[in-house]
Amino acid sequence: MSASAKAVFEAYSGKLDAALVRIQTSMLKLQQGVAGVFVAFKALKVAGEVIGSQFEQVKKAFDLGGELQDLNARTGIAVADLAVLRQEFANSGKAAEDIGPAFAKMERSLAEGKGADVIQKMGINMIALKRQTPTEQFHTLGAAINKLQSPLDRVHAATAIFGKSGAELLSVFSDGNFGEAAAQVGGQAQILQRDSALFDDVSDKLALAGLKMQGFFVGVADKVAPVLKPLLDQMATMDFSTWGQQIGDVVAFLIQGLADGSLGEILLQSAKIALTEAGNFALGLLTALGRVIGQLLSEAVKNAVLMFQIVTTGDFWKGLGNALIAAAQGFIALMLDGVASILGALRNVPGVGGKIGTAADSVGAQAQAMREGAAASAGASVAQIAPLFDQIKARMTEEMANAVNAAAVGFSQGSRVFDTSAMNEELDNMIGKAFDTVQSVSQKSLAEAPAKQINAVGDEILNTGKDKVSHLQRIGGGGLAGASDPVRTEQKRTNSLLGDVRGLLRDIRGKINNNPPAEGAVFG
Repeated sequence: MSASAKAVFEAYSGKLDAALVRIQTSMLKLQQGVAGVFVAFKALKVAGEVIGSQFEQVKKAFDLGGELQDLNARTGIAVADLAVLRQEFANSGKAAEDIGPAFAKMERSLAEGKGADVIQKMGINMIALKRQTPTEQFHTLGAAINKLQSPLDRVHAATAIFGKSGAELLSVFSDGNFGEAAAQVGGQAQILQRDSALFDDVSDKLALAGLKMQGFFVGVADKVAPVLKPLLDQMATMDFSTWGQQIGDVVAFLIQGLADGSLGEILLQSAKIALTEAGNFALGLLTALGRVIGQLLSEAVKNAVLMFQIVTTGDFWKGLGNALIAAAQGFIALMLDGVASILGALRNVPGVGGKIGTAADSVGAQAQAMREGAAASAGASVAQIAPLFDQIKARMTEEMANAVNAAAVGFSQGSRVFDTSAMNEELDNMIGKAFDTVQSVSQKSLAEAPAKQINAVGDEILNTGKDKVSHLQRIGGGGLAGASDPVRTEQKRTNSLLGDVRGLLRDIRGKINNNPPAEGAVFG
């Protein structure tokens, strides 16, 4: 290879490398964009989970208030005491539901005197014990039982006071359990004592919220279903495959038109028709404009004749005169009203007030007469001039209608100068031929397609030892059991070949850089 050829080859290899670098950069940007969207989605998901978890904790507090309120109604124990007892039972692995039965058995034993001898042996005064609240009695008895040295004695005392299940309460009575539970609950006990009824009501309302929301959507469905059902019934009977075939015909037409070049000819013919029609449109506008101008000149003459007829009519001048008289009478009446107002203000002047008042009344009467005369003159003017204005209005309406009609006639005549019927017929023939070609190619492809059934092809592959590839494998569907995927194999081979080409280009560039071509050299 000569130096000039190497120089040209290096230029093209440089372009190829630059293109590969641009592709790699675009892929990296795409990966960064996808990663950004993923991070944003993950952040929204985490925020939603945090908010949901916080609301769940608040709901648990409401539910706890409702649970203690219900337990208070069954046992009569104060809610604050129940909050501590609930924690004491929970620390020993027992549920809050066990509090009620334990206290009921304890109160029955104290009322009936069962276990009195055991209580006295533990050093508890029965009279003082019965004065305590149920919670204090439970703690007093539990602490005393827990102090007994022998496990058998503890079991005997617990069953004597709390019945057969009393032994299960020994874990509740264990050392430090009572004090630890009170410290663990802390100020919650008093808050629950104060707000348990409220919490119970809120918890019940929250439980109903889902049902109420369901009612909302049931109401929506009640109105939507009658309208939606006919549409769904109609959709169930519709055949969308026909629409798909129509769209497929258009796509096949475009593909075939690009393949054989007919699409360019069709577009060129369409452009010719469009330009011709544009010329017709422009000529139509010019023709319409010319006719409108001519019509307006004719209408101007008609307007002049009408105005001459009007100004030579006696009613016009009479009406104009009456209008002027009405204006003058109205002005005089206004002036007389002013004089009458001034004289009226002097009506109470001693000595001359009576005469001035009479004069004011006379001037006011003259002003009223003038106003009445002005109204009569104005009415006469309207009666005389109104018909003339009606003639002018009719003339203007006729003028506008004539101008519009002239524009329509002129545009219709001008837009038919260039005949495009032949070009439209040729375009229809070209499109028809293109669709015929599509139909022919489709029929040929269907005729040449293999007629073997899928099972037969599978049997043939399994029965022969040759490495055959199915249609599914050709599009990346995998190979046979234990065989390699031919698509992946081909992809690896292509990638390896591209790597070799790129390496060769780099080697050639390096050699050319060491032996630069002579200036002005071309090939050879």
